[in-house]
Amino acid sequence: MFFDEEKGTVSKIQCVGMLLVNSSRSRAYLQMLIKHHLFPAHVILVENNIKKKENIKKFDKDLVEKYFDISEDILDTLMSHRLSYEIVVSQNMNSNEVLRALKKRDEKYFIYSGWSGEILKGDILNTGQNFIHMHAGRLPDFRGSTTIYYSILKENTCTVTALFLNENIDEGRVIKTKDFPKPDDVEIIDYVYDSFIRASVLVEVMRDYVHTGFFETKAQCIDNGETYFIIHPVLKHIAILCC
Repeated sequence: MFFDEEKGTVSKIQCVGMLLVNSSRSRAYLQMLIKHHLFPAHVILVENNIKKKENIKKFDKDLVEKYFDISEDILDTLMSHRLSYEIVVSQNMNSNEVLRALKKRDEKYFIYSGWSGEILKGDILNTGQNFIHMHAGRLPDFRGSTTIYYSILKENTCTVTALFLNENIDEGRVIKTKDFPKPDDVEIIDYVYDSFIRASVLVEVMRDYVHTGFFETKAQCIDNGETYFIIHPVLKHIAILCC
Protein backbone atom coordinates (compact mmCIF):
# COMPACT_ATOMS: atom_id res chain seq x y z
CA MET A 1 0.00 0.00 0.00
CA PHE A 2 1.00 3.61 -0.22
CA PHE A 3 -0.35 6.70 1.50
CA ASP A 4 -1.99 9.34 -0.67
CA GLU A 5 -1.41 12.65 1.15
CA GLU A 6 -3.99 14.51 -0.95
CA LYS A 7 -6.76 11.95 -0.46
CA GLY A 8 -5.63 10.78 2.95
CA THR A 9 -6.04 7.13 1.97
CA VAL A 10 -3.86 4.04 2.00
CA SER A 11 -3.72 1.51 -0.82
CA LYS A 12 -1.50 -1.39 -1.84
CA ILE A 13 1.29 -1.22 -4.39
CA GLN A 14 -0.34 -3.99 -6.36
CA CYS A 15 2.65 -5.17 -8.37
CA VAL A 16 5.26 -5.23 -5.57
CA GLY A 17 5.64 -8.15 -3.18
CA MET A 18 8.31 -9.25 -0.72
CA LEU A 19 10.25 -12.52 -0.43
CA LEU A 20 11.54 -12.59 3.15
CA VAL A 21 12.93 -14.69 5.97
CA ASN A 22 12.50 -13.88 9.66
CA SER A 23 15.75 -11.90 10.04
CA SER A 24 16.76 -8.49 11.32
CA ARG A 25 17.14 -7.26 7.75
CA SER A 26 13.63 -8.38 6.81
CA ARG A 27 12.26 -6.76 9.97
CA ALA A 28 13.97 -3.50 9.04
CA TYR A 29 12.63 -3.62 5.47
CA LEU A 30 9.05 -4.32 6.46
CA GLN A 31 8.89 -1.97 9.44
CA MET A 32 10.43 0.97 7.59
CA LEU A 33 8.24 0.53 4.52
CA ILE A 34 5.17 0.51 6.76
CA LYS A 35 6.48 3.53 8.69
CA HIS A 36 6.57 5.46 5.40
CA HIS A 37 3.14 4.21 4.26
CA LEU A 38 4.59 1.88 1.63
CA PHE A 39 2.75 -1.44 1.91
CA PRO A 40 3.57 -4.51 -0.24
CA ALA A 41 0.78 -6.32 -2.00
CA HIS A 42 1.86 -9.70 -0.62
CA VAL A 43 4.65 -11.20 1.49
CA ILE A 44 6.09 -14.69 1.05
CA LEU A 45 7.80 -15.59 4.33
CA VAL A 46 10.18 -18.52 4.12
CA GLU A 47 10.57 -20.29 7.46
CA ASN A 48 13.24 -22.85 8.29
CA ASN A 49 13.78 -23.96 11.87
CA ILE A 50 17.13 -25.47 10.94
CA LYS A 51 18.61 -22.07 10.18
CA LYS A 52 20.60 -20.51 13.01
CA LYS A 53 18.60 -17.85 14.78
CA GLU A 54 20.10 -14.42 15.41
CA ASN A 55 21.03 -13.35 18.92
CA ILE A 56 18.45 -10.62 19.30
CA LYS A 57 18.10 -8.37 22.32
CA LYS A 58 15.52 -5.71 23.00
CA PHE A 59 16.40 -2.07 22.31
CA ASP A 60 15.49 0.84 24.48
CA LYS A 61 12.86 3.21 23.12
CA ASP A 62 15.36 5.74 21.72
CA LEU A 63 17.16 3.15 19.62
CA VAL A 64 13.88 1.71 18.34
CA GLU A 65 12.77 5.16 17.22
CA LYS A 66 16.16 5.88 15.61
CA TYR A 67 16.42 2.57 13.78
CA PHE A 68 13.74 -0.13 14.02
CA ASP A 69 12.48 -2.71 16.50
CA ILE A 70 14.82 -5.65 15.99
CA SER A 71 12.93 -7.71 18.59
CA GLU A 72 9.56 -7.49 16.83
CA ASP A 73 8.80 -10.78 15.14
CA ILE A 74 8.00 -10.35 11.48
CA LEU A 75 4.76 -12.32 11.83
CA ASP A 76 3.58 -9.83 14.47
CA THR A 77 4.28 -6.99 12.06
CA LEU A 78 2.40 -8.69 9.24
CA MET A 79 -0.63 -9.50 11.35
CA SER A 80 -0.85 -6.19 13.19
CA HIS A 81 -1.03 -4.34 9.85
CA ARG A 82 -3.29 -6.96 8.24
CA LEU A 83 -0.95 -7.54 5.33
CA SER A 84 -1.45 -10.35 2.86
CA TYR A 85 1.12 -13.08 3.52
CA GLU A 86 1.84 -16.77 3.35
CA ILE A 87 4.39 -18.98 5.07
CA VAL A 88 6.53 -21.37 3.02
CA VAL A 89 8.50 -24.01 4.91
CA SER A 90 11.77 -24.62 3.11
CA GLN A 91 15.45 -25.25 3.80
CA ASN A 92 16.60 -22.81 1.13
CA MET A 93 15.36 -19.94 -1.03
CA ASN A 94 15.79 -21.81 -4.32
CA SER A 95 13.56 -24.74 -3.42
CA ASN A 96 10.54 -26.05 -5.31
CA GLU A 97 8.32 -24.84 -2.46
CA VAL A 98 9.46 -21.24 -2.91
CA LEU A 99 9.25 -21.57 -6.69
CA ARG A 100 5.63 -22.78 -6.51
CA ALA A 101 4.68 -19.91 -4.21
CA LEU A 102 6.18 -17.34 -6.59
CA LYS A 103 4.52 -18.83 -9.66
CA LYS A 104 1.10 -18.39 -8.04
CA ARG A 105 1.62 -14.65 -7.60
CA ASP A 106 0.82 -11.86 -10.06
CA GLU A 107 3.27 -9.32 -8.60
CA LYS A 108 5.87 -8.22 -11.14
CA TYR A 109 8.47 -7.21 -8.55
CA PHE A 110 9.63 -8.85 -5.34
CA ILE A 111 11.82 -7.20 -2.72
CA TYR A 112 14.27 -9.90 -1.64
CA SER A 113 15.72 -10.43 1.83
CA GLY A 114 16.98 -13.97 2.37
CA TRP A 115 19.37 -15.72 4.69
CA SER A 116 22.87 -14.27 4.73
CA GLY A 117 24.95 -15.60 1.86
CA GLU A 118 22.07 -17.32 0.07
CA ILE A 119 21.79 -16.25 -3.57
CA LEU A 120 18.74 -16.59 -5.79
CA LYS A 121 19.49 -18.59 -8.91
CA GLY A 122 18.17 -20.99 -11.53
CA ASP A 123 14.44 -21.42 -11.85
CA ILE A 124 13.67 -18.75 -9.22
CA LEU A 125 15.25 -16.06 -11.41
CA ASN A 126 13.29 -17.33 -14.44
CA THR A 127 9.75 -16.96 -13.10
CA GLY A 128 9.31 -13.71 -15.07
CA GLN A 129 9.38 -11.68 -11.86
CA ASN A 130 12.05 -9.13 -10.99
CA PHE A 131 13.89 -9.33 -7.66
CA ILE A 132 15.06 -6.15 -5.96
CA HIS A 133 18.08 -6.47 -3.67
CA MET A 134 19.79 -3.96 -1.36
CA HIS A 135 23.54 -4.58 -1.45
CA ALA A 136 25.79 -3.16 1.29
CA GLY A 137 28.49 -1.82 -1.01
CA ARG A 138 29.10 0.42 -4.00
CA LEU A 139 28.74 -1.45 -7.26
CA PRO A 140 30.63 -2.52 -9.24
CA ASP A 141 33.53 -1.72 -6.88
CA PHE A 142 32.41 -3.89 -3.96
CA ARG A 143 30.67 -7.08 -5.04
CA GLY A 144 30.26 -10.13 -2.82
CA SER A 145 30.07 -10.65 0.93
CA THR A 146 30.57 -8.46 4.07
CA THR A 147 31.30 -5.50 1.83
CA ILE A 148 30.20 -3.00 4.48
CA TYR A 149 33.47 -3.73 6.30
CA TYR A 150 35.60 -3.51 3.16
CA SER A 151 33.94 -0.17 2.36
CA ILE A 152 34.80 1.15 5.83
CA LEU A 153 38.43 0.04 5.41
CA LYS A 154 38.93 1.35 1.87
CA GLU A 155 36.58 4.35 1.65
CA ASN A 156 35.87 5.25 5.29
CA THR A 157 32.15 5.17 4.56
CA CYS A 158 29.20 2.78 4.13
CA THR A 159 27.34 2.51 0.83
CA VAL A 160 24.14 0.78 -0.27
CA THR A 161 23.31 -0.12 -3.86
CA ALA A 162 19.78 -1.09 -4.89
CA LEU A 163 19.76 -3.40 -7.90
CA PHE A 164 17.82 -6.02 -9.80
CA LEU A 165 19.24 -9.52 -9.38
CA ASN A 166 20.46 -11.58 -12.30
CA GLU A 167 22.35 -14.86 -12.62
CA ASN A 168 25.71 -13.27 -11.71
CA ILE A 169 26.71 -12.09 -8.24
CA ASP A 170 25.81 -8.41 -7.79
CA GLU A 171 25.97 -7.66 -11.52
CA GLY A 172 22.34 -6.69 -12.16
CA ARG A 173 21.10 -3.29 -13.26
CA VAL A 174 21.54 -0.60 -10.62
CA ILE A 175 18.51 1.35 -9.38
CA LYS A 176 20.06 3.63 -6.76
CA THR A 177 23.31 4.15 -4.83
CA LYS A 178 23.67 6.10 -1.60
CA ASP A 179 26.50 6.74 0.89
CA PHE A 180 26.10 6.73 4.67
CA PRO A 181 28.45 7.65 7.53
CA LYS A 182 30.09 4.94 9.61
CA PRO A 183 28.06 3.93 12.66
CA ASP A 184 29.00 5.44 16.02
CA ASP A 185 28.11 2.26 17.91
CA VAL A 186 30.27 -0.64 16.70
CA GLU A 187 28.06 -3.19 18.45
CA ILE A 188 25.16 -2.59 16.06
CA ILE A 189 26.92 -2.82 12.69
CA ASP A 190 25.85 -6.34 11.65
CA TYR A 191 22.23 -6.72 12.71
CA VAL A 192 21.10 -3.12 13.07
CA TYR A 193 23.05 -0.48 11.15
CA ASP A 194 23.62 -2.58 8.05
CA SER A 195 19.92 -3.50 7.94
CA PHE A 196 18.86 0.07 8.65
CA ILE A 197 20.83 1.72 5.85
CA ARG A 198 19.65 -0.93 3.36
CA ALA A 199 16.05 -0.34 4.46
CA SER A 200 16.52 3.43 4.12
CA VAL A 201 17.53 3.06 0.48
CA LEU A 202 14.65 0.64 -0.10
CA VAL A 203 12.22 3.28 1.15
CA GLU A 204 13.65 5.85 -1.28
CA VAL A 205 13.51 3.37 -4.17
CA MET A 206 9.87 2.52 -3.48
CA ARG A 207 8.90 6.17 -3.03
CA ASP A 208 10.38 6.94 -6.45
CA TYR A 209 8.53 3.99 -7.94
CA VAL A 210 5.19 5.12 -6.48
CA HIS A 211 5.69 8.61 -7.88
CA THR A 212 6.92 7.61 -11.35
CA GLY A 213 5.43 4.16 -11.96
CA PHE A 214 8.76 2.66 -13.06
CA PHE A 215 12.29 1.88 -11.87
CA GLU A 216 15.00 3.93 -13.56
CA THR A 217 18.09 1.73 -13.88
CA LYS A 218 21.55 1.71 -15.39
CA ALA A 219 23.83 -1.14 -16.37
CA GLN A 220 27.07 -1.84 -14.55
CA CYS A 221 30.44 -2.04 -16.22
CA ILE A 222 30.94 -5.79 -15.86
CA ASP A 223 34.72 -5.64 -16.41
CA ASN A 224 35.25 -3.23 -13.50
CA GLY A 225 35.01 -3.85 -9.79
CA GLU A 226 36.08 -6.61 -7.46
CA THR A 227 34.31 -9.50 -5.73
CA TYR A 228 34.96 -9.85 -1.99
CA PHE A 229 34.54 -12.86 0.26
CA ILE A 230 33.64 -13.13 3.95
CA ILE A 231 36.05 -10.83 5.72
CA HIS A 232 38.82 -12.23 7.93
CA PRO A 233 38.16 -11.63 11.65
CA VAL A 234 41.35 -9.54 11.98
CA LEU A 235 40.34 -7.25 9.12
CA LYS A 236 36.82 -7.05 10.54
CA HIS A 237 38.23 -5.99 13.91
CA ILE A 238 40.33 -3.29 12.23
CA ALA A 239 37.23 -2.01 10.41
CA ILE A 240 35.35 -1.90 13.71
CA LEU A 241 38.20 0.06 15.29
CA CYS A 242 37.88 2.57 12.43
CA CYS A 243 34.39 3.37 13.74
